[in-house]
Amino acid sequence: MRALLAETLYDLNYRPTKADPDLWLRPAVKLDGFEYYELVLCYVADVLCMSHNLMKTMKGIQRSFKLKDDKIDTYLGARLLKMTTANGTVCWSMLSEAYCKAAVENVEQKLSKDGKRLPSKCDTPMKLAYRPELDNKAELKAEGVQYYQELVGVLRWAVELGRVDVLYEVATMSTHPAMRSPDDRRASI
Repeated sequence: MRALLAETLYDLNYRPTKADPDLWLRPAVKLDGFEYYELVLCYVADVLCMSHNLMKTMKGIQRSFKLKDDKIDTYLGARLLKMTTANGTVCWSMLSEAYCKAAVENVEQKLSKDGKRLPSKCDTPMKLAYRPELDNKAELKAEGVQYYQELVGVLRWAVELGRVDVLYEVATMSTHPAMRSPDDRRASI
């Protein structure tokens, strides 16, 4: 499936970027002579196209793939919203509210299975004096490591969607990936 999409985009004169093979671009020119790049971002079963004339690309993709006709209002959990800036420029924005709400609900469900719950009120996402490099709690087992890394990934996407208020905490936790206990390390070798 991925190879067919790559072939289709190549036939439409898009080329993958060196930084990310799922981000494709091609040079384009608006009617007024303005030069820019059209972009296609592929993620699992989602295709996001950014172009002044995106229907040309989407119709080209539709020759090989059946696309949903639904109005797209969500991308990777973020709500998409068309807006107009103060100077009158029309653009798209991504809102994090629905994504963050779903992420918290998922954590609450996981905790409730373990007989735990989130604190009802927190002033900050992480204790102000917390220093992960000095944390001497027991190391996580393999399933704990995976869950920790999933949570950090969820938080990193929330920051990308605009939740910059937790950027410091997420960056701090990202620099200290969870460790496995020595017994788990031996078992996986």
